[in-house]
Amino acid sequence: GGVNLVRFDETGHPLWGWTVPNPQNSLECIEPTMDGGFIIPYERYNEDIQARVLALYKVGSDGNLLWYNDEAEIGLPLRGRALCAREDSEGFLYSCGYVRNPVGETYYDFYVSKRNSDGSVIWSLLVHNNEGPEEGFERANELCLLADGSIAVGGNAQDNNWEYHLWLLKISPDGEIL
Repeated sequence: GGVNLVRFDETGHPLWGWTVPNPQNSLECIEPTMDGGFIIPYERYNEDIQARVLALYKVGSDGNLLWYNDEAEIGLPLRGRALCAREDSEGFLYSCGYVRNPVGETYYDFYVSKRNSDGSVIWSLLVHNNEGPEEGFERANELCLLADGSIAVGGNAQDNNWEYHLWLLKISPDGEIL
């Protein structure tokens, strides 16, 4: 099985297809890139740690997989899922989602990262709601690029009554919460 990405020409005929390997959930975002390809935030099953981990896939304009990476392969064995990705005008890639907190291992935190066009990580952030329960769930669902070069990340977080509330963070191009 898999999640299929199919590119069609202007008359509706398929040009190529590509399948996201080992899907566990539905695909929530496919972002076109300046080079005519696509960046796909998702997850993949990492055999080394026997868990689903946050992953990004880069597919070229011809449908070939150019690269993928997951956090376990770059030294961050973070179990979770990427939900949204965007490319800025300089070719940097931003993604967000949620990951299992590496300290508590029982709750999930906001995850946001900035990468080069080859997928290498420039910075990443884990953000936990200190007002909420120890085993809370913070999820970064969407991000947008702002005119001043920063990004806005929206999602939700639990409070001490286990109720969800909207979270909105503004993050500088250098990865600082503003």
